[in-house]
Amino acid sequence: MSRANQQLRRELLDIAHMGEEAAHVIWQVVKTLPEEQVEVLMQAVGLVHECVDKANALANKVKAGEVVAT
Repeated sequence: MSRANQQLRRELLDIAHMGEEAAHVIWQVVKTLPEEQVEVLMQAVGLVHECVDKANALANKVKAGEVVAT
């Protein structure tokens, strides 16, 4: 894997990790809220998890050579 691809993969994995941390923080807040306020934040957690999944999938494609940095 080229240096550019290695860097791209690292950055994608970093983004995924930050998203996981953000989802964890949001979840900790959600647990302290009244039931009626939980739904909106749970939707936010879902969106963050979608972003994490996409970043991880792209990192895997970079590793497999399906996506390359230019």
